[in-house]
Amino acid sequence: MGFAGMLLVFLGHWGADLGWFTLVSMLTAGGSKTIFEKGWYRGIRIILSIALLALGIYFLSTAF
Repeated sequence: MGFAGMLLVFLGHWGADLGWFTLVSMLTAGGSKTIFEKGWYRGIRIILSIALLALGIYFLSTAF
């Protein structure tokens, strides 16, 4: 389809990106309200910190 096909792919990809990122931002905004209102933020932060520490220790132990 030449230039018209390239334009359609470009616009379709751009539209899909716009839709996806709009959905992600809306879900993130709604989820952050729930997390902060119910006090889950501290617990989630602790769990993720422990997971990162464990991953770092694993990487260091396998490197040596």
